[in-house]
Amino acid sequence: MKLRIAVQMDPPEQLVLAGDTTFAMALEATNRGHQLFAYTPDSLALDESWFPVAWVQKLNAKAKPERFYRSQPATCESLAAFDVVLVRQDPPYDLRYLTATWFLDFARDKTLIVNDPTTLRDAPEKLWMGALRESIPRTMTSDDLEQVRAFAQTCPHGVVLKPLYGNGGRGVVRTSASDENLASLLESWADAWQAPPQVQEFLPAVMQGDKRVLLIAGAVVGALNRVPAAGDFRANLRVGATSTPCGLTDGEQEISQRVADALWRRGVFVAGLDFIDGRLTEVNITSPTGFRGLETAATGKVSCSALFWDAVEQAVEVRQQR
Repeated sequence: MKLRIAVQMDPPEQLVLAGDTTFAMALEATNRGHQLFAYTPDSLALDESWFPVAWVQKLNAKAKPERFYRSQPATCESLAAFDVVLVRQDPPYDLRYLTATWFLDFARDKTLIVNDPTTLRDAPEKLWMGALRESIPRTMTSDDLEQVRAFAQTCPHGVVLKPLYGNGGRGVVRTSASDENLASLLESWADAWQAPPQVQEFLPAVMQGDKRVLLIAGAVVGALNRVPAAGDFRANLRVGATSTPCGLTDGEQEISQRVADALWRRGVFVAGLDFIDGRLTEVNITSPTGFRGLETAATGKVSCSALFWDAVEQAVEVRQQR
């Protein structure tokens, strides 16, 4: 099966390929003989028949040297011309992002969209965890100073403020009820992020690692333990954290499988869960990372990209048989 795949993504030239999951996906797709095309979200539109179209360019992925580039002039094509639309742009989860999911809804009968645009829109990463409140750290969401201060006073190690719709650890701040900057932080938050912060108790165990668990097609594939860099508490690879493969406790495995089952029913082919000290802290479905770290650590024993495309190809085949 040879597929035409449109990748909705940030400009490929801007990516750091060494650890990029989209690049890993593209290499595997290329090895399978699929054709890849890229477009950026700002080129997505609805034509007069209310069907999504985009300005696409042929996307090439080279392993040695690692290289992502677009070739051929951009052409405006209907998304119906593609077997798969792979949504891989990073947040912010803003009106542009939301609008793209609404546009993609109009294409769902003609092409497979991964991950499902309705779920991308309706299951924002830091809010979807509300369905699993018994498994997460103590958490609230507010930009009201008195509410946040009262909550922070009950957290012995302080709290972490997280942008609801950010990514990669951007804007994540550790603070406390006694912090003289707390009022100023909250005053500036609305202007910076257009939404109140998620306020979560700080878990000191993050300094020993934040586990990233990868889910593919409803299965728990593996996990990486990400340790913050010296002088930082954020366990994001983008800000210097290091990662090594790790196992899961029985509790983490059970929670991960519950989430995997729920997301797979909603058309999520790939997701990343974050655990600190056995508690679920985030559910990532927009553009989760970790493929290359897990594949490198497994030295050929696990190919996340192969598992991913196996599932996508099977889903396309099922659609074609309807």
